[in-house]
Amino acid sequence: MFIASEFAQLFVTSYVYDYKFYIWLVTKSFTEFIAYGWDIWIDFGLLRSKQPGRYGLRDDILFPGWFYYFAMVEDLILRFFFLIPIFKWS
Repeated sequence: MFIASEFAQLFVTSYVYDYKFYIWLVTKSFTEFIAYGWDIWIDFGLLRSKQPGRYGLRDDILFPGWFYYFAMVEDLILRFFFLIPIFKWS
């Protein structure tokens, strides 16, 4: 019970942010966008197809096309989950 209440306090505590936090936030966001681009271009091999009807997909795909589009969006969303506990949503 104590651990759960302490964990819950992480999400409701109001923090005083200084310039170091904002430098970290900008740097972290920049690196996440670079990592996302790397995932899309190098790891997934996406955005390289020259075949008509396969916009943004690679030439040889193993799954249906919608799965790759879903993976692109999901990867972007999951990369920025670190923002959830930082800001107090009220």
